Amino acid sequence: SQFPNMSQGRFFHATFSFNYVLVVVGGYQREKVLSSVEILNSSTKSWRFGAPMPLGVGGAAFAAKEDSLFICCGQYSVHTVHTTDKIQRYSLKRDQWDVFSRYISPVFFPFSENGMTAAILKNKLYILGGQTVR
Repeated sequence: SQFPNMSQGRFFHATFSFNYVLVVVGGYQREKVLSSVEILNSSTKSWRFGAPMPLGVGGAAFAAKEDSLFICCGQYSVHTVHTTDKIQRYSLKRDQWDVFSRYISPVFFPFSENGMTAAILKNKLYILGGQTVR
């Protein structure tokens, strides 16, 4: 089955699914970082916008648990490497964001990282790998 195109093409974004809904968050579009959220209802085959991220990022690590998506760090610029230490959480049910925590790098502190992966195991958020530019 085919779905309509999103309103904003993007790359290096985060994606998760929950109850027949696909959520696409952040990423890059040409020369800008996106903070937008697009939500596909697979039953109606239609997209809608969700609440925008507090800080748009691309290339972030991400993991999902139930209706929540955790966006970990990421880059908030296009031409230079500027990374954030914020862990942003999106609740699909409430269509709401909050800054859940900060990631304190065990290796590169006080510098933040990018290029990581994330997973949730036994209700704990794990962030693996990464690099920084000093």
